[in-house]
Formats: sequence, structure tokens, C-alpha cells
Amino acid sequence: MTSGQIAETSVTITVDGQSVEAVEGETILEACNRAGIDTPTLCWAANLTPVNVCRVCVVEVEGSRTLVPSCSRTAEDGMVIQTDSERVRHSRRMVLEFLGSGVDLSQADDLARWSAHYGADPARYGADAERIEEPVRIQDSLYIRDYDKCVLCYKCVAACGDDAQHTFAIAVSGRGFDARISTEYDVELPNPPVCTAATASASPDRRHPVQERVRPSSGWRVACGRPDRHQHDLLVLRRRLHARTACAG
Repeated sequence: MTSGQIAETSVTITVDGQSVEAVEGETILEACNRAGIDTPTLCWAANLTPVNVCRVCVVEVEGSRTLVPSCSRTAEDGMVIQTDSERVRHSRRMVLEFLGSGVDLSQADDLARWSAHYGADPARYGADAERIEEPVRIQDSLYIRDYDKCVLCYKCVAACGDDAQHTFAIAVSGRGFDARISTEYDVELPNPPVCTAATASASPDRRHPVQERVRPSSGWRVACGRPDRHQHDLLVLRRRLHARTACAG
């Protein structure tokens, strides 16, 4: 070790019967990826903060009552983990079936591959299963909202917010089946739009470092407009007040 280098402390975990060395502080998913253990993800990206919303990456940890999200759970020394147990497979299959029964996954190649792998059959919910069927909303060539294909991976919101662009122009509006990616009060974005962090699947541009790595999971194309400073401060204040009200309630 040369001068100035910091020695990394490792921990040993057992994944599917295999001993895996993990760097202290890294997640179960990161350890699995380095060990070549394929784990499905939907809302996760290497350069975004884990939001734990899709539950596709869950694994079984010995001693844990519930399945845990591998994208955010830190690997701990001595952990015994199963990534392909029947409990894990059942959970992932259910998530994929729920997605497939509610939205159009025809452009989500990774999800199609995982659905086939786990035997997910969205059709078993029947023809009466509620689906999102809304007309495509086109503001301009960059901000196109096709809710029929949105799987709410939150990547565009994260890239527009603290993790990359810091414009906070879009967020999740509504709850449950009515949740949508939207602007504040559903207003149009200012022109010209300057944030293209979440448009990687539509128009990759190597000049923007985020565009190479943040990929919407189902053919989404989104561009964030940059609000002026006063508008930005109002948005932040509103969200803080809303969070405090929710906590107080």
C-alpha cells in the first residue's frame, strides 16, 4: 500500500452457498454484482440514491423476518443470503405480474427478460384488471409523458433532483394506482428545457455524464426545465412544509 492510500476493510458474506468478499459499507447488490450473481433491478442505478420502491431486487437474509432490498441493505459480516429461493422468486414474480397487468411493457426489454425468467403471467389477473390507459401528453420534443408505459422507476425524478441536475422540475404526484410523474401543479415546463439527464434512452449525448448512465426503464423520454431561483425556493419550501405536516399527522 502506497502513501496516501486507505486500506479497505472487507466483510465475508454467503450468497447462495457461495462465500463472497464484500467491501465494508457496500450494499448486498454491489457485492452480488462483483461476484457475478445476476440480480434484477428496476428503480436502481449506479449513480443514483436508492429509493427502494420497486422491490424487484429483494433477497432473503437469514434471521430477517421480511425480504430486504439488496440495493440499499448494507452487507454485514457473516450474513447468509439467498437470491433465488422460492420466497424470493415468488415475490419477484408477483411484482412483475402487477406491473405487466397495469402498464404496457412492450418497450421494457429487461423486464420482459426477467418476466420470462420468473414465469410471470400478468394475464392471470384477467381482462378486467385495471390498466393505465391515457393519451400521450406531448409538451415538446423532449418532455413526453406516456403514462401507459411508465413503470414509476423514479430515475427521471432522481436525476432531475438532488442526484444530478438540482432543478426539481418533476416529481411523483398522487398515490397508489393514481401516482404519476408530473410537474408542480401539472404546469408546463419553462422553455427552453435545459435538463436532459433522463433522456438517455431517447437521445444519448456523451457531453452530459448523466445521460450515459441514467436510463428510464420503459421507454420514457423526459426533460427537466430549469425553474428560476424564486420558483425553486418555493418548491423546496412547499415540500418541507408538506413533510412536516405529514410527520405531525
